[in-house]
Amino acid sequence: AAGPALGRRWAGGTDVAMAVAPLLAVSAAAAQRRRHVHRSHGRLLCRRALSVASEAVAGEGEPGGGRHVHRSHGRLLCRRALSVASEAAAGEGEPAGGRPPKAGRNVGLHFFSDAAFKPLRDHFVGSLRDAELAVCEIYLDDLGVNPFRAAGGTPVYVFKTELLVAALEAVEAEEVIVISDVDIQFLREVIPYIREGIEGRDVCFQREFHELGVNIGFMAIRRTAASLTFWRRVLEEINQPDPMHDQKIVNNFLYGEMCDGLRWGRFPPEIWASSQVFDGGPPPRGVALHHANWIVRDQNTWDAAGSVGAADPMPKLKQLQELRRIVEEDDDEARMRFGQALMADPDLITYHARTIGVGRKGPEWTALPVGHPGRPGGSYREAKRRMQAR
Repeated sequence: AAGPALGRRWAGGTDVAMAVAPLLAVSAAAAQRRRHVHRSHGRLLCRRALSVASEAVAGEGEPGGGRHVHRSHGRLLCRRALSVASEAAAGEGEPAGGRPPKAGRNVGLHFFSDAAFKPLRDHFVGSLRDAELAVCEIYLDDLGVNPFRAAGGTPVYVFKTELLVAALEAVEAEEVIVISDVDIQFLREVIPYIREGIEGRDVCFQREFHELGVNIGFMAIRRTAASLTFWRRVLEEINQPDPMHDQKIVNNFLYGEMCDGLRWGRFPPEIWASSQVFDGGPPPRGVALHHANWIVRDQNTWDAAGSVGAADPMPKLKQLQELRRIVEEDDDEARMRFGQALMADPDLITYHARTIGVGRKGPEWTALPVGHPGRPGGSYREAKRRMQAR
């Protein structure tokens, strides 16, 4: 189970070690001035955390249990499985030539959260099934989430992408890592999907919709020159004034064919995001992973009146718990009803149109065939005109 038990055991009985080192002191005054994670500070935190994990893997510092350090403002935890250190000490070689990770070789599972999202984080960690996924966690007391922006706004976009780039830079060439959000649960082992999805590729994404679109909430990424170049470009775009959603940037690069030879693909529907109900129907019977990226809310997240918006983790947790119960009970009728309830949300139609359909604004998606409603893009005014004419 998650929470206090994490330091001893997590799903499947795999021992987990805490590998944490003291970080640079940040004064309370400085932390107060910086409610959200500043770009340069966030990158430092990512690099320090990954350095700590690397030292533990290399056998430096305390063997076995490691140290646990926490500070109230800006400190982070980095948890790494003991099996990673054991494997590194054994000197097992790296996969090469775009091959999948070797069976039995651990793959780093990188994620982050803050105090507000502890219920989701605990559910996420408690659901882990794969002994080959080595947990590497960054914890901050306050990420400065903007509750009225998708996925938490710029502070989260910046921190997540900096974590991703730093994680790639910290591993050897051709090594594979996984980046995940915490509004996710594992319902079956996912390593087989990761191995198959990343074979011959630099990155494999979760689907946003069944037909097209990628979701960056769950990704397998191989360290190659192409993947590093791609994610550094994404980070540059996020660092521009008034940046767009990080996921929109990624989709624009991929479908606009601005990805410099990146070999990419999408996981099958069993690595499921709830937005896929729009054109893929209810979750597949063999669903292995569930990302609660689309939920039905009582009010819009951008409505500030009496709302904490996207900063409230409970609606997502409720959806995760509901589908888990359905899968555990093998209730096909309930699974169909679950999907139908999501499909009935009229906001999902609008979201689909604005994300990959007639209402999408931005660069032309040249990877799509001429005539596809999602290809044109264009200005906000042009997209709005198409939406009104549909």
